[in-house]
Amino acid sequence: MEKLWHISGGQRRAIKTSNTFGVQEQSLLRQTRLVGFKTAAKRKLKEAASRSDNLCKHVADNGKMCNHRKSTKSTHDQDFCYKHQPK
Repeated sequence: MEKLWHISGGQRRAIKTSNTFGVQEQSLLRQTRLVGFKTAAKRKLKEAASRSDNLCKHVADNGKMCNHRKSTKSTHDQDFCYKHQPK
């Protein structure tokens, strides 16, 4: 008997089987890998969205967004970086 690991709802449990390369075992392992992939993709999208919330709102003439972080000074407009403060 071999043990395969199955992750269900954030909990890891062992699956005892005598056939590691069986169709059912492989499909179960594939499902757990896909669940992990989906959660990692969601986490990356959330991190990218939070990063874009911290970027300057200035758009150049060519249509590109400024990639500097927003200013944190209290005397500045906090939606823009140090370079693109409104006059």
